[in-house]
Amino acid sequence: MTGDSAGGRPWLSPGHRRPCKVSLTMIVRDEESSLPGCLESARGLFDEAIVVDTGSTDRTAEIARSFGARVFDFVWIDDFAAARNAALGLATGDYVFWLDADETIDPSGREALRLLLDAVEPDGGRAYTMRFDGPGVPEPGIYQDRLFPCRPGIRWTCRIHEVIWPSIRRAGVSPYPSGAAVRHSGYADPADHARKRGRNERILRAWLAERPDDPFALWHAGRLAAAPCHFAEALALYRRSLRGWPTDLMAEAPRAYIAQAEWEMGHHRAALRTCADALALALHHAPAWFARGRMHRGLGEADEAERCWRRVLALAEGPPEPMAYFDPHFEACRARRELASLAIRRGDTETAARLHREVLAKDPDDQETS
Repeated sequence: MTGDSAGGRPWLSPGHRRPCKVSLTMIVRDEESSLPGCLESARGLFDEAIVVDTGSTDRTAEIARSFGARVFDFVWIDDFAAARNAALGLATGDYVFWLDADETIDPSGREALRLLLDAVEPDGGRAYTMRFDGPGVPEPGIYQDRLFPCRPGIRWTCRIHEVIWPSIRRAGVSPYPSGAAVRHSGYADPADHARKRGRNERILRAWLAERPDDPFALWHAGRLAAAPCHFAEALALYRRSLRGWPTDLMAEAPRAYIAQAEWEMGHHRAALRTCADALALALHHAPAWFARGRMHRGLGEADEAERCWRRVLALAEGPPEPMAYFDPHFEACRARRELASLAIRRGDTETAARLHREVLAKDPDDQETS
C-alpha cells in the first residue's frame, strides 16, 4: 500500500487537549461529489483522518488531502473488511471512528459526540454506538459500533456487509449509546443503489463459493433471497446460518430472521416460538417484541399483541440498554401506531388520539400519523 502525508486544514486545533487520540478511518472510491460534505461534518472532531482509496479515477484523493487527511492507495480485492482493516492498521489513535463518504455526522448530535471524544479514556473498556439513518435505509433506527478502541484483536470481518461487532464482543468491550447519529445518503439515488447492490451480490456469491458454510455469508444470502419474497430459500439459508453461528456470539438476530421467514410461509405458531427463542437471548430486543405483537395481531390475539407493544414502550421509556443495536424510540413510535389502531377498533378514540399525539411529539414529520 502506498500513501502520502496530510496537507491543508488541520483536524483538531493544536491547543485542544483530550485524554486520548482519536483517528477517523475511511475507505473511498470515486466519491468526489459526496466526500466534501462528509469531511466537513467531521472536521474539528478527530485528531487525524486516514483515508484508504481503493481505486478512484476522480478527484477523491485530492479532496481528502485538502481536508488534511492522510491518503493511502489500496489495491481492491473485492473484500470490504480487508480494506477497512488496512485503514485500521494505519491509524495511530487510541480510539478509532469510521465513516463512509456518503455519510455525514448529524449536526443535532455533533456536540454530544464532541463531548464524548473529549472525555473518552484510553483504557479501551468501551465502544460507542451511533444511530444510522437516512433516506431509503433498509433498516431504519438501527445502531452501529462507530467508536471503538484501537487494538490488534479488534478487526473487521465479512467480505461484504462487513461488521466490527464480533471482534469487539470477543475483546470484552461493551457498547454504549453515544447520543450521536450518522446520516446516510447512499440509498437516495436508485441507480447508484442498484449498481452497488449488483456489486454486493457478485462479491457475496464469490464469498459463498469460497466458504459455503460461513454463517454470516449464509445470513446475508438469506436476506438477499427474502427481498424478492423467496422465503423458502431464505429460511433454508437462515437455518444453515444458525447451525454454524459462533457459540460465543448471541444468535438472536438470525432467529429473528428465521421467525420472519416462517411467518411469511404460513408457519405462524413456529414463527412465534422462534421469536420467543430470540427474546430469551435478548429480552431488550424491541424489534422482536414489535414483530411478535404483529404476529399475535395476525392471529386475532389482540390482548397478546397489546402486551408485546406495551413492552416496546417500556423499553423506550427505561434507561438506555448498553447492548442495544436499535433505536427504542423508533420502535416505540411504531408500537404506538399499532396500539392506536387497536384502540380505534375497540371504539376508544380518546386513547387513539393520545397515542397519535405522542407519535407526533417524538417525530413531527411522521407521515403515517399526520
